[in-house]
Amino acid sequence: MSSARFLLCTLLLLFTACGAPSHLDLCYASCDNTVRCSPVFLGGAFLPNCQNTCQQGTGAFAEQDQKDDIRCQNAGDVRKRVLDCIHNTCGLDVATCQTSAATFCILR
Repeated sequence: MSSARFLLCTLLLLFTACGAPSHLDLCYASCDNTVRCSPVFLGGAFLPNCQNTCQQGTGAFAEQDQKDDIRCQNAGDVRKRVLDCIHNTCGLDVATCQTSAATFCILR
């Protein structure tokens, strides 16, 4: 394989991997959202504990990503919409926004 072709393939893989958030990313973002949106101080241990819980679910999150990718043509776009919900809303609005985001799935 020529070096130019190898570089192109490598870049394509990087952009593909970086393009859509995973369920693990959504979990981490949910931890951050909980801290950001909480009306009370949750304590310094909350965020690391939450992130550890996310890390422990890595395998299950990967399986969910695969199931979503099989079910929806645009699963990455749906996860991106969910991530936007987590970043841009708080409280019950997050759940409402996530439910709305899920309706954008284009079934295979």
